[in-house]
Amino acid sequence: MKNSIHNITNEERAVARIYRANVNKSASTETAVERFLGVADTQADWMYQWLEATGQLEEIPERFRSYLNFDRLAIDCRLNGDFHFVEHARRVWVFSTH
Repeated sequence: MKNSIHNITNEERAVARIYRANVNKSASTETAVERFLGVADTQADWMYQWLEATGQLEEIPERFRSYLNFDRLAIDCRLNGDFHFVEHARRVWVFSTH
């Protein structure tokens, strides 16, 4: 469903502006909003939150979780082409590449 210019929220405008400035300058607002996955203080914080929200963290036994390097996992996901991590206003904004 396409958003008309009048139905776009300020948050969606901000997401689209950040996406266009850092990922794809010709993307529609709808594309930017669809690919927006969240914002966090650091890549590592976002990766932890995402793994927890998707249930993937639960698949790892509690005793092994302290060995995980969430920053490194985020870097690997970026290098594998899974996510775009954009630093803006002292926060990390995350967008899916798919």
